[in-house]
Amino acid sequence: MCDYCSWIKTALEKAKIKKNNVEETNCETVEPVIIVHGGAGRISKFEREFMLQEVKNAARDAYEKLIKGTNAIDAVVLSISHMEGKKYFNCAKGGSLDINGEVVMDAAIMNSNFEAGCVGAVRNIEHPINLAKAVLQKTDHILLVENGAQRFASSMGIPLLSPGSLLFCEAPPQSINSHDFVNFEIEDEYEEFDIYIRKIVKHLVEKTLSLEISQEKLAECVARRLTNTEKEEKKLEEEEEEPMNLNVNAVGAIAYDRERNFVCGTSTAGKRGKIVGSISSIGTVIGCGIFADQFGCASFSGEDKSIYAYAPARKIVEKLKMNANTESSLMEQLDSFEMETNESNIGAIALNAAGEPAVFFKSMHFPWAICQKNQIYYGCVKGEKFSERISNLEKSFGCVCEK
Repeated sequence: MCDYCSWIKTALEKAKIKKNNVEETNCETVEPVIIVHGGAGRISKFEREFMLQEVKNAARDAYEKLIKGTNAIDAVVLSISHMEGKKYFNCAKGGSLDINGEVVMDAAIMNSNFEAGCVGAVRNIEHPINLAKAVLQKTDHILLVENGAQRFASSMGIPLLSPGSLLFCEAPPQSINSHDFVNFEIEDEYEEFDIYIRKIVKHLVEKTLSLEISQEKLAECVARRLTNTEKEEKKLEEEEEEPMNLNVNAVGAIAYDRERNFVCGTSTAGKRGKIVGSISSIGTVIGCGIFADQFGCASFSGEDKSIYAYAPARKIVEKLKMNANTESSLMEQLDSFEMETNESNIGAIALNAAGEPAVFFKSMHFPWAICQKNQIYYGCVKGEKFSERISNLEKSFGCVCEK
């Protein structure tokens, strides 16, 4: 071997050694994190238990994908899609109705590279968050709305459901007629009659029926129902004003994957009874419901009107730049939001640059779940935090160089 070839060989070997040393220095274990929330609001006990369980399921499913190498975008979409398919959450199926009795939805997703996709006022789409993801990945636009968004969904192969498919309705009551009621065994069926009376009061008022039920018996059952209602209301007052009706805002999720990417997303059906053409700030304005950059990410839930003027998600992430503690940053920003807007029906989740999660809310209820280090943490009311070990994981996360 000549001197020149020997010199080249030595130089290449030195370069290879240097490269290997650099790779070993940069080889770090990354711990994926996923946080999911079901929306800030007031939730009755029965609905609360159901929603919290589904939030846990959404977080766990996404976490299992993350530790196998799934990217943060797909993890966020997976968790939000899970909630969009469940009743009670204010997003797709079972979401709040507009003035025309339709479920009209907004959704948004953003990554730490300042790329985002949003859709507004879409109808009859099972998972609006999937459409928002398509806007991010398949177009040069940020926001598509109404007919344009619907046509884009069709072009992307996202199926359109038949009208009314997203309405959540319990099984309709059986038809009621006077003949059925005349033969009703009122003496022995007080409990069943108590249920029936609520279904037919309007019918009795509008129609003059010839029923073989004495006024005394009817009055007795109605009085009994009223007495029970008073007892229930008193019991609810004693149980710290347990809400009677579901009133909840947008759902959301944020994730930190093995390659240190931040992604945040949100989905909502907006305010109940909104007028046609209305879109929410949470689902269509970057910085309001979601925001992400290299310093972290956040997802916010609350009343839409106040959020438009304040852009809380962006302010939370800006606070993360100045404060290394995610929880204190989140608390300070929500305190500031409440002080400036006088709105307390709010909640948010956040992750800082180190992938450290935090949850904070001022609303009565805020179902949330965090998956991290093979543990799931969850809660719904203030001061509540439970944890469980996530079992049966096929593969634990490891070095990103293994990918």
